[in-house]
Amino acid sequence: MDEQKFDELLHEMQESYERFPEFAENQSIMEQMKNEKRQPNWKKSFPTLVAVAGLIVFVIMALNFMDTDATIAGNSNSDNEKEVIEEEKGKQSELDNRAEDLETIKFKAEVEEYLEEAKEEFRKNLGVENVDNFQLVKHAEGIVQDIFQNNNELNHRWSDVKNMIDHYFITPQMQVEKLDNRNGNYVNYELLEIYYSLTSFLYSLQTTFVELLNEYQLDESMQEDIVRLQEQPENFNGPQEIAEIMHVVKEQGYLLEKDENQELIIVIDFNRLQNYLKEWDVSEAYISYFEVIKTVEKHVTGMRDPLHDNWRELDSVLLELEELYFTYIDEIDQPLKEEIINNSEYYLQVYLNGGFGGGDPIDEAEQEYRSFLENHTDSIYWSFVNKAVEEYEENDWRLSGNSMDPYGSLRILLSDRFKNSELDDIISLNRWPLHNNTNSTYSQYKKEKDGELLKDLSAFEVMSLFIYAYSRGDSETYYSLFAKDSEWSEMDQETVSDELYNQNYWFDVTQQASHVVTEQIDDNTVYIHFIESWNMEHIIDTLQMTKEDGLWKVNDISID
Repeated sequence: MDEQKFDELLHEMQESYERFPEFAENQSIMEQMKNEKRQPNWKKSFPTLVAVAGLIVFVIMALNFMDTDATIAGNSNSDNEKEVIEEEKGKQSELDNRAEDLETIKFKAEVEEYLEEAKEEFRKNLGVENVDNFQLVKHAEGIVQDIFQNNNELNHRWSDVKNMIDHYFITPQMQVEKLDNRNGNYVNYELLEIYYSLTSFLYSLQTTFVELLNEYQLDESMQEDIVRLQEQPENFNGPQEIAEIMHVVKEQGYLLEKDENQELIIVIDFNRLQNYLKEWDVSEAYISYFEVIKTVEKHVTGMRDPLHDNWRELDSVLLELEELYFTYIDEIDQPLKEEIINNSEYYLQVYLNGGFGGGDPIDEAEQEYRSFLENHTDSIYWSFVNKAVEEYEENDWRLSGNSMDPYGSLRILLSDRFKNSELDDIISLNRWPLHNNTNSTYSQYKKEKDGELLKDLSAFEVMSLFIYAYSRGDSETYYSLFAKDSEWSEMDQETVSDELYNQNYWFDVTQQASHVVTEQIDDNTVYIHFIESWNMEHIIDTLQMTKEDGLWKVNDISID
């Protein structure tokens, strides 16, 4: 039925309803119904009844149709509302993005303005015409651009970016003046900050200097003038830019000289640094430290490390540092202690690796190491050199380079906690499982739990097997590795499994640790300590191993 006919039908129904008596009496209606019942003329009325029934059905269908149409209209309105909401969200998001873009533009402008101001202050402090070619300046500019372009996490953190820029433009002399203004009232780390500033600034200064030398190609006479007139740079008749570098060298605590290849280089003036320390009445340990390292560190510019070329001279420096450390052990503060250990580890690594393949003939390297072993049997470095010689002998004295790494091990031996340990007691954690035979041992042992398989294993190897089974959730295997008198053996396997519910615990420990130290308590007891990577004086956890019927077993965990 089309919409027009439907409307007409509804109109007729409404008119018929309105013609019905408004106040019909109930009684008369009932009487009429009775009379109609008494007259059997239903055949005559049938067409009318059919028509009425059809009308009722039609009205019901029409009402359903109207309801469906209304529902569709309602859904349509709902969809429209959703579209409006989404459109509003999109507009708000666009506004937010614009606001964020404006904030970024503002932030970028503020940072760039501050960077330019810092560069200008830096230029004035150095007393030069231009600092754009200084490596420190280029590096700072590059970092700032990286923050903007790569949505760096520092973006919009103004205080952090400002501090970073300030850090780049601190000169060595600014550090000195800071302490001078306080009449030598300093905190420990500030003394080393002067030295760090000298070494970091040296790289930028040397790089800039080399670029200028390459640009101007000065003759031999002019190069000699650079060294000769370094205390009076204003008298230098060469390029103004080089004269400015000479001025910076003088003012910031450096010297100009020629190296063994007759190349002009800038070096740290350690005598000047030591004089400052004496004026401030600094501990003799600091003064002695800089006296020891000045012969090797003054040339380390970051462009080429002469230590690698002259590695055979490092043994004397190492021995002096060792003597210094133990001479002032009771008065060395933590910053200086860290500095001595860090440099000792680095020098020892270069020394053990022959300058990382520095080109010395093999027989000369062998002679150097054997001479050290013969003459310095009491040195803490003796075991490191001896181990290196053993490895070189197995490798036909091939200097493969960077294979001997004392990092961590030396620090552990120098700690109060493990000062009685030996190098062989320290194991570097650089693999999983912790021992190279653990996989094969585990594959065999988990089947029968045959103790004979453990007979020739060390305490460390059994510990590695225990941790490996533990990390795999194999409670049956690791439960069998507990000693009989262990408190864990007094519990049933299910209880132990519930107690040691964290399957990843020991694996996580091995990831946090850099080394393991095995401490022999007696013939039947060994403690295995896991040493934290970032704080090697901190023991993360300890396993106690006990020898039982000739086999190493786990007696206790987390005991330290």
